[in-house]
Amino acid sequence: MSTVALETALVLRRRVMELPLTAGTNFVAIVSVLEDMVASKPFCAALVRSSAWIPAIVSGKSIEIASFLGPFFRHCSLPDDVVPGDIMCGPTADTARTKARDLLQAVQASLTSIVRTLISHGGAIKEAMLCWVACAIEANSVRRRLGHSPVECASDGFLINVAAVVLEFAQSADVTTIDPSYHMGFAGRVSFAENARILPKASASDADTVPPPPPLPVHEYYPRYDAHLGVVCDHCQEKDFVGLRFKCVSCDDYDLCARCYEHSHHQHPSAHLFLRLAIPLPQVTTWPYRKLPEPTFDEEAAQPTSTLIPCHGCHVERMQSHVLQCSHCDRTVCATCVQLEEAEAMGNPHRLHAPGHHYVVMPVSMWLGGAALLRLLQSLYPPQFFPLRRDDDGDAWWYMALKCLHVGPVLTLMRYVSVHREYQQLKALCNMENRSRQQSQVAAHHRRSARSAHSLNANANHVRVEELLKTKSAMEVQLFAPSFLRAVFGFYMRVAKWITKLLDMKEPWTLDANRAVPPEYAFAPEAVLCNLADVLYLVGVHPCDGIEWSSVDLEPLVSLLFYLLAMRQLTNSPHVRVQLVRALLSIAPLVRPGDTSRAPVVYTVVANCPFLRAHAVDCLLAFHHDLDQYSSSTGGDTSWGLLPARLSTLLLLRWLWNNPTSQPQVSVEAVDDRVQHGIVLLFSGVLHDITRLLDEANVKVQAMRRLQELQESPSSATGAYFQPAMMQSYMALHFNKARTTFRVLIECLELLAWIAAVPSLRAVLCRRSLVDQTASTLSFVVVTLETQLHPTRWGFSAEIYQDGMLALAEALIIVVRCAGLHTNCPEASSWKLSNYAGILMEEKIGDLDVHQRWKLSSCLFRLEKESRKISIDEEPAMEDPDDDGSLSSASSGDENAALALLEDKAARQRQSDDAERRQRHLATRFIGALAADGRFESVRFRRAAVLLRSDPSLTSVWREKFLQVVEQTEQLMTLHEEMETRLGAVPDEYLDPILHTLMLHPVQLPSGHIVDRTMIERHLLSASVNPFSREPLTLDMLLPCTELQQQIERFVRSKLVRNNDDGGSPNDRDPWGLGWDSLFDQPTNHPTN
Repeated sequence: MSTVALETALVLRRRVMELPLTAGTNFVAIVSVLEDMVASKPFCAALVRSSAWIPAIVSGKSIEIASFLGPFFRHCSLPDDVVPGDIMCGPTADTARTKARDLLQAVQASLTSIVRTLISHGGAIKEAMLCWVACAIEANSVRRRLGHSPVECASDGFLINVAAVVLEFAQSADVTTIDPSYHMGFAGRVSFAENARILPKASASDADTVPPPPPLPVHEYYPRYDAHLGVVCDHCQEKDFVGLRFKCVSCDDYDLCARCYEHSHHQHPSAHLFLRLAIPLPQVTTWPYRKLPEPTFDEEAAQPTSTLIPCHGCHVERMQSHVLQCSHCDRTVCATCVQLEEAEAMGNPHRLHAPGHHYVVMPVSMWLGGAALLRLLQSLYPPQFFPLRRDDDGDAWWYMALKCLHVGPVLTLMRYVSVHREYQQLKALCNMENRSRQQSQVAAHHRRSARSAHSLNANANHVRVEELLKTKSAMEVQLFAPSFLRAVFGFYMRVAKWITKLLDMKEPWTLDANRAVPPEYAFAPEAVLCNLADVLYLVGVHPCDGIEWSSVDLEPLVSLLFYLLAMRQLTNSPHVRVQLVRALLSIAPLVRPGDTSRAPVVYTVVANCPFLRAHAVDCLLAFHHDLDQYSSSTGGDTSWGLLPARLSTLLLLRWLWNNPTSQPQVSVEAVDDRVQHGIVLLFSGVLHDITRLLDEANVKVQAMRRLQELQESPSSATGAYFQPAMMQSYMALHFNKARTTFRVLIECLELLAWIAAVPSLRAVLCRRSLVDQTASTLSFVVVTLETQLHPTRWGFSAEIYQDGMLALAEALIIVVRCAGLHTNCPEASSWKLSNYAGILMEEKIGDLDVHQRWKLSSCLFRLEKESRKISIDEEPAMEDPDDDGSLSSASSGDENAALALLEDKAARQRQSDDAERRQRHLATRFIGALAADGRFESVRFRRAAVLLRSDPSLTSVWREKFLQVVEQTEQLMTLHEEMETRLGAVPDEYLDPILHTLMLHPVQLPSGHIVDRTMIERHLLSASVNPFSREPLTLDMLLPCTELQQQIERFVRSKLVRNNDDGGSPNDRDPWGLGWDSLFDQPTNHPTN
């Protein structure tokens, strides 16, 4: 009966092989028949012991095609007889996609039921089912290798179905009891070394005493083969031979049959050892173990060629010339005992003295010389996830899910991201080409040849875009099915809990940079963190419908991301931490479906988690500090994407600022000096990045200009060498890079504009070092952009010119805000400008990371506008602090309520006064730094204001205030010139030893040198070392030189005093106005608006 059922099952399998991969409806009927058949235990027993269960040569493709269950798992659920991409892009795409996903869910449910039924039978059937799943996963690990052949791997749909089944069973695993070292003892394909007792090196006294190994579970399943299939004897060239097989453990692929080994093994290098394999093992295309180096041994102790060898099987010492030493443990046996052991195993290596342990043939001389300590810790078969105990199903399924997602769906998701990235970039390029084509049709002087070539390239790009759209649509059917996404995200939510448990964090969580890495966490594979980041990154690439984002479920995940960002010792790879910050950036703007407030759901997580409330900002600052060190050690920011990561860090800081729970962490008044210094470094990094990005963009635009000149002069030597299509490709490549660079530059300027707009953050910008750097950066930006925004420079490309204008407009807003003249300027202009830049980016830039950051930026713009609207609505109630109406009503009711109301009004008034004081302080310093900067040119600043008259986002008020800043700067420059004339020669002890400028705030370094505080603070922003001794240096080590500062001030006062002829008194400094204030850092009393 079982034989008939097996034949029927094979017929079903052949029918499935004949069906098209898209025949989902017919496939559901067939798989339901198999689901009924596997309920019979005798049928399942016959099935798993048949040669059809697992192929002799195991590879990803052979498991999919040649194994019994492979064709059932490779089927997808698309409708019958259609091209997937066509139907998913047509007018009925939504209906077809829904139907296909319903069929997919039914297929995966049937496959899960089949696997569950097979496992429920227990014994050899269960082991065979687990072995098939493990082979399907492990044989496809080659997908993660560079340069692998796709022919060796299974299809994406096959691995998605396998992952869906494995994830279903992994739900039974308890994350609090999973053994983190489960996979560590399985360093190869058959990893049963942990089941054998590994003995220490035997001493002379107990060399003959070997304790018996612990009892092992008896594995009932093993595929049996009559010959060594797929193996060729390298001496006689016999293929698929029968009998003993001797495999060299030091060569890549060298095998001998028993007959050839007897008379020709001496021709092989004598230092190479042979593995004795009496039981045929399935061949796996992924090489099962790394070859061993030639063993080294003590030649003085290796003199005898034969000696008495103790046998651990019969416990008799025999005179032997070769030793049969176990490759995993300290067991040595004689030839008779080996033959007896192999006979009792009956073709099942699980029944040897320890599962998977094989013997190495070793000369006595090598054994005596120390080669007996050699261990082949990686064997051949079955895969490492095969269960070793009766009670470890949870661990086995857990690690199978981790590995299956790693080699299957997560890798497929990353391929989808690559396809989507190419689609976005080509779509943006097509938009540019369409606009260029329209302009070329209007231009009468455009040449016909260039027009035809341009049309040819445009048509090819449009065709490629259509192909990518169909590929994307077909992949989205399975990858973004709601049921599958819920399973994947639910699993990685539990992975976050598991890693948190391995970190052994005690409540409350703290950030201890000196904390040792827990051994349990060190056991976990680092690839899990990469996969976690990749899956979360997908949230920002494609809508993940059907997932309920609960703050309770997200809390361990978000806490883990912040903690991993802060603790550098938890990962040695900068790439992993950059991936983690991208993942955090992707989930930051998530909004719970149906939430009318549209507040990010992670805000609730931050509010409810004590660790995030206290340390979220600290985590970001620590990560940014490590990014600077990565940049110094790697020699640049392009290797690991460090510059976008720094930008993302500041964007996340802005995201935390808009959460009322996290605002105190960012406010300068509420944090300690260490956090303030971290924020200073963060803002300084943005200014440094702005300068570098503008330089990089300028270089790319110049390269584009040279390419265009070559295109316009094909008769030149260089132009004739390149084909027109090649020139256009180079042009498109540089254009894409230039636009992306400009977009990142605009993002940096938007963040700097936000810093200048927040009252509590202006205290950071008030630092002399940051003010000077801000003024210098803005002067460079305005002057450079005004110079390049000319028809003869950037005018050849309307898009590049437009990007330059947007950057110039952002710089104008920053200048006005830093000068404190923005009070009467409409803030809507800033939001409109950012929104306009974002809309242009979505249409004409295809970089996915830029799109991710824009999603969060647009969310922040919405939150800031809503909060500003609320504050404006509340202002009329707080305009008059002396209004007694509310006080009298409160006094009549409750005296405590009246006192609370008074205290609240007083606190608000103090807050307003502090903000106004900071603004005046910043304005004074900024105007002074702008006047002292050598790059400031009033003529170019005025021309920049004229250029921006055509910008519809900026009102005339902003331009007028900008011109007012220029006028104040010019007046201050005149005062500075007169002051320098009056100062004349300055004594050397008053000059900074590095810059040779007047020290207005002298400080003493630990080395004894006296320098200006402004200079040393600027130096510490880039390097925390003493510029004279190269020893570590921090701001805490600076000692103010009060007496010297008073001497310098008296010297300056005496030089700047006006005599009676000038109309001033000797003690009157008011005639110098802003010049004196900016010189000695005293806030002015003059109005700034």
